[in-house]
Amino acid sequence: MPSPVPSDQINPALITLDDVQGWLGLDGSEPVDVVNAAVAAANTAVRNELGWDPRSLTVIERTDGNGDNTLLMRGKYITAVSQVRLMGGGRTPVVLDLTNIDWDPAEPFIYMPCCVPVGSGNVEVTYTRGCNPLPDDVMQALRITVKAAYDGSLVDHNSTGESWSGVSNKTWQPRGPGTLPPAARTYLTHLKMKF
Repeated sequence: MPSPVPSDQINPALITLDDVQGWLGLDGSEPVDVVNAAVAAANTAVRNELGWDPRSLTVIERTDGNGDNTLLMRGKYITAVSQVRLMGGGRTPVVLDLTNIDWDPAEPFIYMPCCVPVGSGNVEVTYTRGCNPLPDDVMQALRITVKAAYDGSLVDHNSTGESWSGVSNKTWQPRGPGTLPPAARTYLTHLKMKF
């Protein structure tokens, strides 16, 4: 099992230049910094749209105890739970028994066999979540977003108006810069975090 990563230190690189170079039809003559910027923008935009990082990672996450047996985590597709510790109060952390622990891979919840005391950040969970490899729909959304960002970088925005059918069009950026093209958003809708 890989070493756990604190949930606030996860690298958002879901796709790389190598993953999209052939798909975009790049021949190596393109400015590498422009293509890399498009890849970085796509990684950030897709992760932000989902509300979580879909890669398979083992993470350590602090969450709030809420007085019942359900813990809300930041990641979906939980595949394993290796440790749950009660923290706080200046006491030595208490490792909980994982017998009868349960989770639904499609939801961000872990169900404990006992109630967890109420507290802010008083529960530390080490768990593995995400997909390996990434689902095809996530990869396609990333490719579409890279292409839109790269194609948009080649446009002189000073020479286009709101009626232009490219990235300056309001239909592509309904909520402003950094949003996804509609086609990419369609691929991700069923994977988004919903509360």
